[in-house]
Amino acid sequence: MSYNSKTQFDKLEVTSYFRMVDENHPLSLWLGVDSDAHKALRFLGEFTPVALTGTQSIGVKQFLVEDKKCIQFSLIDPESSELFYKFCDDIIDSSRDGANQANGYHFVIQRFARWKRMFVTKSDILSEEAIMGLIGELYFLFSYMIPTYGQHKAIGAWSAPDPTIKDFSVDKTWFEVKVIGSKSPVVKINSVQQLESKDPGNLVVFRFEKMAPSFHGANLNEIVLKINQILQSPEDSDLFQTKLLLAKYTYNEKYDEFEYAIKTSTIYSVDSEFPAIRSGDLQLAVQNVEYELLVDQLEKFIKIKGE
Repeated sequence: MSYNSKTQFDKLEVTSYFRMVDENHPLSLWLGVDSDAHKALRFLGEFTPVALTGTQSIGVKQFLVEDKKCIQFSLIDPESSELFYKFCDDIIDSSRDGANQANGYHFVIQRFARWKRMFVTKSDILSEEAIMGLIGELYFLFSYMIPTYGQHKAIGAWSAPDPTIKDFSVDKTWFEVKVIGSKSPVVKINSVQQLESKDPGNLVVFRFEKMAPSFHGANLNEIVLKINQILQSPEDSDLFQTKLLLAKYTYNEKYDEFEYAIKTSTIYSVDSEFPAIRSGDLQLAVQNVEYELLVDQLEKFIKIKGE
């Protein structure tokens, strides 16, 4: 069962009081309220401190606690509370099997580095169309690309913010991801380049149905956190966070209001026979076109169909 730090923090109201997370945990981790009345997570042990900086939301301090070295992460911005709880849960859960007192400090700071870019100043949220599109790309990254190609290759293959190239390009093939409503008869293609290539590729179509916020389905914050938690390489995690920022995503609790049920997922093979408008079909004066494909006319091109 995953740790629930929010429940523990709700029980702590006394300033400068800390409680050990779990006596059976391999690391000496403590939750509490620091001397500035900020909720905080501490790791105590023997280590050589390295220089670390926090963010506008999370403060980082290193000092001695009863002759033991301590690194402390404090919640400075209350608006980032939910993300801070998830960060604490991740540190606690991920270190149960992957850390010990000898390597605990480096485990914790490397984990913090993965989360650091999440704690940035909040910006306006994306439009609902952009939210659905980004969920589709990230869900495909999580459920298909990473299992098929491995974490490093999959993260590198994701184009993220660049609308002029395919969503994923890898090993002489490509994947363009589209999200449509659960009953939509068409899928919109936004440019000639999206389905045009000298190499065969794939069109991935997800059907989403919007649900109430209480429904536990697909939402943007959750899929970002899922991917961030499974990435094993700090370099891959850093690249993933960079691409998220370029895609204009920063963690915002408002995204939890946009919850979707993924009704179907279909991968279509796109080759020279696939119905699409190509640059050779356009007159010189035409720069670009947008068009729609009737989904029920694409059945013979189905490669993989999931429910």
